[in-house]
Amino acid sequence: MIARLTCLDDSRLPDDQKGLIIELDGSEVSIGRGVDNTQVIQHSSISRRHALIVPDDAGLLIRDLKSTNGVWLNGERTDEPCSAMATPWGLVHFSFVSRLWKK
Repeated sequence: MIARLTCLDDSRLPDDQKGLIIELDGSEVSIGRGVDNTQVIQHSSISRRHALIVPDDAGLLIRDLKSTNGVWLNGERTDEPCSAMATPWGLVHFSFVSRLWKK
């Protein structure tokens, strides 16, 4: 499975992260401001260690890592691991898009 997270509103991101797309190959991805993350997002609404995306039998799950602004699903904050479909983080919103294509 190949999937990607596409930034829906990059107006609050620094210029070098405008149009941010995170390609997911089914491996674990950590997201946050800290340089030790797989994907670093430089925005004040993103915690140093904000979220973790992990493969699951049903696809990909996103887990909040006790971030300040949390992980939101359908307009509600969730502290439980949940499907990574249409999940925004903090004030930088992403949409999870799962696509299969040939390289």
